[in-house]
Amino acid sequence: MGLKRLNEALQVMARLLKDECLVDFDGEVWKLRDAWLGNAGKDRSPEVIAMGGGPRLTEMALRYADGFGTGAPFVYPDAEQYARDVTGHKKTLAQYGRDPEDFTFALHHIVFVLNDKDEFEQYLDNPLLKWYAATGGRLNMPDWRPEGLEPVMPDDWHYAFHMEPNSMTLEQIQEIIDKVPAEMVRKTYFHGTPDDIASQIRPYVAAGADLHLIADLAPLLVPVDPQETIERSAEICRLVKAAE
Repeated sequence: MGLKRLNEALQVMARLLKDECLVDFDGEVWKLRDAWLGNAGKDRSPEVIAMGGGPRLTEMALRYADGFGTGAPFVYPDAEQYARDVTGHKKTLAQYGRDPEDFTFALHHIVFVLNDKDEFEQYLDNPLLKWYAATGGRLNMPDWRPEGLEPVMPDDWHYAFHMEPNSMTLEQIQEIIDKVPAEMVRKTYFHGTPDDIASQIRPYVAAGADLHLIADLAPLLVPVDPQETIERSAEICRLVKAAE
């Protein structure tokens, strides 16, 4: 029901935000008659960007949303593969009668910003970073194998469907953490200085990413002024944009 609800919601939002007439919609979940948000600002309405990585969500986004967001490196550790998929998505958009150049391709980056890239080594054994590496470092668990690493979780395991943190014991969590090698932690995060991280993101810009979302996990472990955290993320964005 979740994906069906989302599928219809994307259609409803697109029509309410863009249509200049009354909207009727007869879906299995949503039913509208003479719905209207007004005509003012239709040329400046917010973009609806679907976020995820599964094939059904991707297809919905290409049909009905204004953009599609996914992640690097936890979905796309390889910018070349991302470029190939963006090219394919643009062909699909054209087949749907949509302008491929009027569609936003976004990427969500989990980063760990430091004053020096080598500082990251002292955090490789941190249980929080190891837990995230095990459960979300690659959302498709078999994707670890081409990188020379065996996934900690089962091949068909996905956090959105299978994680039950309130039902797990500390012993069960520790058993998972203990299986995470240092290299898996290194490959889960873009880490280092803002310049180091920007250099890891730039290939994705060349591959077709238009919008970049930066989530810095370093403040969870490293005492830092909140304003400095914001400034570091802004610096990453500035460096990435400067290379466009």
